[in-house]
Amino acid sequence: MRSSRERRVLALGFTGEDGASAAFVIEEREQQLKTELPADRIWNDTPYPVLRFIICGGDFDSSTGHYRSNVIVYASLVQ
Repeated sequence: MRSSRERRVLALGFTGEDGASAAFVIEEREQQLKTELPADRIWNDTPYPVLRFIICGGDFDSSTGHYRSNVIVYASLVQ
């Protein structure tokens, strides 16, 4: 059993057409209502390369056919 302090480290790797590779480590995940997305955290300038993944999540609203929330994943380049 994992303690509440243990954390899995997830990394993403990419290789470009030129053969150059980059690895990103996922640092944080949060769920926000679509009406309350933290735009300043998602689309901000950083001194280093980052990735942001925004996917549907939370409760599904069958009347609109959409999820009410988004899950946001924050990842940074591994040096």
